[in-house]
Amino acid sequence: MLSSPIRSWPKEMKMVFWQKPIGDKDTFKLTLFLLGNGCSLNLVWKWILLSQSWAPEKAEKRARQLDFVMNNADQKRSTWFYHNIGYNKLLYLNGLPNNEVKPLHLENKKERKKHKKKQKNNNPSTRKREKKGSFRSHQMYKSQ
Repeated sequence: MLSSPIRSWPKEMKMVFWQKPIGDKDTFKLTLFLLGNGCSLNLVWKWILLSQSWAPEKAEKRARQLDFVMNNADQKRSTWFYHNIGYNKLLYLNGLPNNEVKPLHLENKKERKKHKKKQKNNNPSTRKREKKGSFRSHQMYKSQ
């Protein structure tokens, strides 16, 4: 991690890394990214808590959040994922690839639900089809 130049990081992680103060969601992402890519726990703590010097009222909240991530990382090894710099892809904390790439705009439940519905409607195997030779498909063909 420390030997990897920051220019090899994903753009989103670069922005989060330099962001001050850092929010809940970004703290979570940055923590997983840094730990997953081999950054020391001590350095992660110092960097994230230092980012709160502009908003000292949030420092305790960040410390609790870091505790939560550290205490639950083993249980969530097959659920939580991060961008691995070496492989340039998403990996779960257990090292297995995350083939379910979630675009950034799908982070809230409502957006994911809409996206799944859209994918389902665009999937040829689940789309309702007109029978060939039926009256309706014949009419559609004629009107074009």
